[in-house]
This record gives sequence, C-alpha cells and structure tokens, in this order.
Amino acid sequence: MYSYATWHERYRNRYQWAVRAYDRFMHELAPELVDSLQRNDRITVVVYGATQVGKTTLILDLLGLDTRTSEEVGMVLRGGQQLGKSATAMPIRYGRSPDDAWYVAGTGPLTPEAACERLGQFRREVESGGIRDAEVLDIRIPGRLFPVGDGQSLSLELNIIDIPGINSRNEDERLLVANLARRYVLAADLVLLVGRADSLGFLNEADLQIEALAAWAAQPARFRIVLTFAFSPDSLYQQFRDGELTCERVRDVMIAEMATRDYGFPPEFRANLFLLELGDSVQALGRSNPDYCERIQQVTQDFRHELLDNIARSAGPYARLYGAFQLDLVIWARIERLRRQLHVQEAALDECRPGTVAVLAEFCPYLAGKPLDDIEQSARQHRAELAGLVAQLEQLQVCRRRLQAHDCVRMFKYEIDHGPKLVRGLEQQLQAGEQAQRTACMKVADQLVQDGVLQGMNELNVPVLGYQRGPLMWIESRLDGYSLDSYWSSSNFRSDRSSVQQALDTAAREHGGRLRSMLSRSLLEHERHLQAESDDLASRCRLMDASVDRLQALEHERQELQQQYAHDLQRMEASRELASHFESRVNAAFLQELRATREAARNHPDVKQRFYGLLHARMLLGEIDKMYQGRTF
Repeated sequence: MYSYATWHERYRNRYQWAVRAYDRFMHELAPELVDSLQRNDRITVVVYGATQVGKTTLILDLLGLDTRTSEEVGMVLRGGQQLGKSATAMPIRYGRSPDDAWYVAGTGPLTPEAACERLGQFRREVESGGIRDAEVLDIRIPGRLFPVGDGQSLSLELNIIDIPGINSRNEDERLLVANLARRYVLAADLVLLVGRADSLGFLNEADLQIEALAAWAAQPARFRIVLTFAFSPDSLYQQFRDGELTCERVRDVMIAEMATRDYGFPPEFRANLFLLELGDSVQALGRSNPDYCERIQQVTQDFRHELLDNIARSAGPYARLYGAFQLDLVIWARIERLRRQLHVQEAALDECRPGTVAVLAEFCPYLAGKPLDDIEQSARQHRAELAGLVAQLEQLQVCRRRLQAHDCVRMFKYEIDHGPKLVRGLEQQLQAGEQAQRTACMKVADQLVQDGVLQGMNELNVPVLGYQRGPLMWIESRLDGYSLDSYWSSSNFRSDRSSVQQALDTAAREHGGRLRSMLSRSLLEHERHLQAESDDLASRCRLMDASVDRLQALEHERQELQQQYAHDLQRMEASRELASHFESRVNAAFLQELRATREAARNHPDVKQRFYGLLHARMLLGEIDKMYQGRTF
C-alpha cells in the first residue's frame, strides 16, 4: 500500500521503482563494471581531454557566455598563466554569479584581480605538490558578463565539471589530474570527450589514459565526441570552403577523414559527434577569412544547439538505466580489451624467449629451438655429469695422497736366495731378480689398484714403466769376468752376493722413484684435465640454470596471465548473463510497481488517494516509454 500522502510526493518519487531495480543490479556486477555505471545522486556532466583543446571555452560557451568578447574571463581563469597555457589546474565547476562580482571556492565577492590571484594561488599549490587531492573548485562568473540570450544554454542545475588537461608538463599537477580525472569520470552521467579535429588520436585507448574510458565506443548513451577547431585547420578548410555546410555533411567529411587514418568511428556514434569552432579561433578566422568565417557560423550554431539538446535529453534521471541497457556492449568491449591485453602481454613474453634461448644456444647449439622440457632435461643431465666430475676430482685427490704415502720401492724388491758358492748361481739369482722386477714394471697398474692406491680410478691411464737395467750392469760385468765357476774364498762369494742384492735394491729404488714421479705427473695432469672440464661444465650448468629459471619464469608469468584472463573472462561472462536479464528485471519491477499502484487505486480507504492512484498508474505507463526511449521528463 502506498504511503505517499500528497500528489507532489508521488510525482517526485515516480521513478524510484526503477532506481531500486538499478541499485540491486549494481550490487551483483563485477566491480569494474560498477565503476562504469555507478553515479552520484546529482546529475553530472564531465568534460575530458588534453590541455589546450578548448574544454574551458566549450563549457563557458554552453553555459551561455560569449567567450569571444570577454578578455576579463580569460585573464581571471588563467590565474596569471601566459596565453597559450592551460587555465585549469583543478576540476572546476563554472556557474553564474548572483551579482556582478567573482566568487572562487566560496570566497567573494572578488574583483577580477583578486579572483585572478586566488586562482593563481591554487595553481601554484598544485604545481608545488601542496595539493594532492581536491574537491571540485566552484567559480562563479559575474552576471554582467553573460549577454541576454535566447535561452540556448545549459541549465545551471547541471553539475558540469571541467577536468584539467591530462598532459600537463608539471609532474605534481599531472599526478593530481590523473587521480581527479578517474574520480569524476567514473562518477559522471555524461562524458564529453573533447579534442582537436586535426588530432584525432586522442580517442585511442592509450591517449585517453583512463581504463574506464576505453569502452567509450560501446556506450553511446554516456559518451559524446566534441571536436574543436573544426573548421580552421588547412586540411579541413580545403574540404569546407566550397559547397553547402550542414551538420550531416560535416559529419560525413570528418568520419571519412577518420577512415583514411584507419580509425574506425562507430556508426552508432554518428549522432554523438559534434564539431565546433569557438572563442579566439573564430576571431582569428574573422580577421583572416571573413567570408569563410561567416559561412561556418550557422553550422557551428547548429552543432551547438544539437549538443545542448543532446546533453539535456541524455542527462535525465533515466539516463543511468538507459546506459545499463547497453551494458552488454560495454562487457563485450571489455572482453575484447582483455583479449588484446593478453595478446600483447603474451607477445611481449614471446619476444623475451628467443633472446634467452639464443644465449643458451651459443654454448649448447643443439638446444636451439627446443621446448622448455628438453632444455630442463638437458640441464639435469649436465648437473648429473658435473656431479660425476666433482666426485672424480675428489677421488683423484685421495689417490694422490695415497700415492705419497705408498711404498713404491717395495713393489720392485727382490731378495736373492742362499745358493751354492758358484758364480753361475749368482748370475742366475741376478737374472731372476731382473725378471721379477721387469714383471713388476708391467703390472704396476694392477698392483696399485690391488694395494688400494688407485681404487676408483678405472678411467686413469697409468703409464707403462720401462725397465732400466743400468744398476745391474756393473755386477753383471764383474761376474762375467770370472774364469772359474767356483769361489776359492768365502769372503769373495759373500761380497759378490751382497753386490748382487745391492744392485737389485738400487734398481728397485730407482724404479719405485720413477713410478712415483711418473704417476704423480699423470695424476696431476688428469686432475688438471678434470678440473678444466669441470669448470667448463659448471659454467654451462650456471648458464643453463639461469636460462631455465628465466624460461620457467616466463612460462609461469604466461600461465598467471592466462589464469587471470580466464578469471576476468568468467566474471565478465557472469556479468554479461546478468546484463542480458536487466531489461526483464526492469520490466518485472515496473509491473510490480504498476500492480501496487492499481491495487492502491482500487482499495485505498481514502478517496483522494484512490484518485491519485489512477493518475499515478497512467503516469507510470508514460514513464516506461520515456525510459526505454531515453527521453527526459
């Protein structure tokens, strides 16, 4: 049952049913989509664009101020800035003063000079970093500067905000502007994207610099394109100097101009494209080409009137709902942007991989063009091989220490027997000892392994030890000099027998020393070879490990990108599903409201309220038509 007591209350709340449906819908959307649709209670129009494209001039013109004739306005709003520099350092809301004085941020009345100084002070604080955040700065322009017009200006009830240029040279100002622009653009019911007609690149996503603006082409209910300096550039003058000038012809020319630059202007935005020549540039044209200036005045005024009417119609209380009807287009645009971002990011990762693989291929050519799995397997094999080399080096060092402690002479020792006192017996003992030592020379490797000196060094090439019989030759010559086989003196026999043993001992010592020396050199050379091989392999392993880490990081980053894309896509798809049912939700909310109103018209105990109910029901039927057509009321 309705509780509104008066018809005025009913009329004032006639679209609350739609607002409630809209708010419930907002709570279910992805946050980034809510940013594109959530608005302040007060209807807001934001003017957005780069520095020095005529945003401020456009706003003042739309508010009804003749910007061609007011030097005072230009002087004050620049706040001490030179001509040709941005006048706007903060988001500004312009309005008409209740008297003939200036008012800045609630301060006033002010003289033009005082207002100029006040604005200059704000600019200096911004440029010095003293202002990091700010609300809208209200400026009220003296009523005496507004000519008596024909009513063709914006309603002062609109919250129209001038956002500073986003390409300021001052870093502190640029950071402040970026934060403020995001805040007010997201909250706006209507956004005027303003740029010069001879610099259309400002409509590109990168130049707009705010993600919420990237899907402007999918939201014709919320965005308008306004091109300033539309008739003065030489390239456009050549096309407009002859023939009739109408809004439709000018739009045709400009859209064709965009097509020549491979910039596809959305067909549904045609009626949202406005071309204007305002302010100082009109005066300059009047001096340089008065006939042409006179010809463009009418079409400029036509565009201005269309824009005023368009803003008035599009800023109605149903504009937000009308924008929600286009949410599926916004979602598709966002999905497409997500796909492009993923493609760009994956391409960037793909560009990093060849460089990493190329460095690796300089040392391991066989890995060129191989997938990550093969590179990882090769890295594991290299690490295993390096571990084997390190183990061999450690074993070799152990062998060198064993060799130093090993009695190599013992391997060649030969003790002669106590035989008969005969020269022939001693010669036989000498020959037997020599043969034993020769056999030991041939088996030194096996003996060293058996003794544990070369244990685990199967790959070591032990040098062959040649037998040197020099130590035996003197005693051999002495024994050959005897003519008799028997000794007459036992002392001579004992002396020769001792000399034979001494010669064999000398040979043993010499061969043991030679073995130790040769084997030490061989072990040292083998160690140097293994160390060089190990160092080279360690370098390869470090390179491969670094390359594998980099490639794994790239692959991990790719997987994270794909997972994030899949997550974002899932949320967008869920929101798209919600958006597809938004109209049915609005219809259901409308029918519920209509039934409640009719029920009140039939059953309310107060006759006056039943009458109000009948009027309210008829009003609702009219309002639903206006909402779907985007009309104001």
